[in-house]
Amino acid sequence: MRQLIIIFIIFILTNCGNKSGSSKDTVPPFTVILYSGDEEVRKSEIRIYEESGKFYAENVSPYFYYGTQTDSVWKVELDQNKISTCNKFLNKAKSLPKRCPERSTSIEDYTIIVQKDTIKINGNCEWDNLDLFSLRKSLFNEKFTELDLKKTNLINGLNSKLIGKWYFKPLKLEPKRDDSLVLTKTNNLNSECSWEFGKDNYFKSSCNKIFDFTYSDTYGWRVDGNIFFEIQTGLITNKNGITSVGNSNALFTLDKLTDKELRLKFLWR
Repeated sequence: MRQLIIIFIIFILTNCGNKSGSSKDTVPPFTVILYSGDEEVRKSEIRIYEESGKFYAENVSPYFYYGTQTDSVWKVELDQNKISTCNKFLNKAKSLPKRCPERSTSIEDYTIIVQKDTIKINGNCEWDNLDLFSLRKSLFNEKFTELDLKKTNLINGLNSKLIGKWYFKPLKLEPKRDDSLVLTKTNNLNSECSWEFGKDNYFKSSCNKIFDFTYSDTYGWRVDGNIFFEIQTGLITNKNGITSVGNSNALFTLDKLTDKELRLKFLWR
């Protein structure tokens, strides 16, 4: 009788342990691929898999950049909350129809490969904040924080080199795409043309006959896949408080920036 009681207790403890650790902290391995966009269709892919008893997520594509550098494929171990998010995503995908209405010109084509099943979903479905983009943000939140810090540090470094007055040769014609504009800290040409950069993205231009930035007073950087430099739109506010465009913005790629030379390639205006 005593042996039966001991066996019964072991049985109860074993089954309780299995119930507490099985469904809550596991997820079936799967891969989700999304083609989305309008004029430019981009591929996004996330892979969830198990390795040595632990679960991981990989952001296969696209890569995320700070300037021209990338962290390549992101890989993170999944905790209980992230495993739960993965299961919610799968359950939502299984509940959606194979085709949803097209509410915009932007396409959304999902392929979700889970175990021996493949789920295909087309159209603008109601994902209730459980789509691939929300899934990626939740799984790789720490990676995005690190990426933002890298971008901030890169921009701060660029700004520290840029502060001051830069001189360039007067332009005879409006620049075309990929035309180079070279500015130097020393005015070797005795040029009247200069751009001045200061703290808090301050900008001031002289010599505005051809390349007119009379009303522009700020500049900015974009550091995603390349390093883009933008002189921002110049605005005019009249005496009635009505604002209008004084001059358009201009976008360049950064070719070179040292303490003495700034070399830009014109993209568009």
